[in-house]
Amino acid sequence: MTELKFKYYYKRQNGSIIHSFYTIEEIEEGNFYGEIVARCLYTGCKDVDGKEIYEGDRIRYGDTNDNVVFSVEYDKGTFIVYDDDKDFSLNLNHLKPIKIIGNIYEDGV
Repeated sequence: MTELKFKYYYKRQNGSIIHSFYTIEEIEEGNFYGEIVARCLYTGCKDVDGKEIYEGDRIRYGDTNDNVVFSVEYDKGTFIVYDDDKDFSLNLNHLKPIKIIGNIYEDGV
């Protein structure tokens, strides 16, 4: 069975946004750093650098900087990626190679 992992984003008192990773067991223990901004589910996929991909991550598809940037979202039982205008989407599992370039919470998208 796939281990369920979540990425939580927190807003600190000074307004900065930080993130931390948790398993279900850790969440049940309730050790958090501040106000929760978002809870992001791990997709089970990794990018070209081996980094785990979560909901809300912004990824680049392809080998050059000219390629389209997508955001990852969980929808109707699957992870999809969509462009900034949300007029184009694909199943995350159909994209290779991909690279995480940020996320919608810290990048202000």
